[in-house]
Amino acid sequence: LHDDVVIVAIQRNRPTATAQMPGRPSRKARDVEPEYGQQTFLMELQIVSTAKRSFSQLHWKQYTMVQQRNNQEKTTQFELTSTKYPPLYFSRVKSYHLESEGPLK
Repeated sequence: LHDDVVIVAIQRNRPTATAQMPGRPSRKARDVEPEYGQQTFLMELQIVSTAKRSFSQLHWKQYTMVQQRNNQEKTTQFELTSTKYPPLYFSRVKSYHLESEGPLK
């Protein structure tokens, strides 16, 4: 959290190629790196007030994916259109349950 901006970093680690093979892998299989590599998602969201409620929305400011594969880093910047990435609204939770009675809607 920096002023009114929430910064989120999510890292997705994929299993190695050897972890997916049952039994003892061959020498060649041990040296194979997974083709998808490691992914990190970086999101910046701004806390915004509306006319009726203070601090009730999160607006997308930036969304980036960093992919590391074969000792190379590739950065992808997503285009943030209001139709693809609408604001997130906070709403009050009336009660909490340990288990759900049905799927979320």
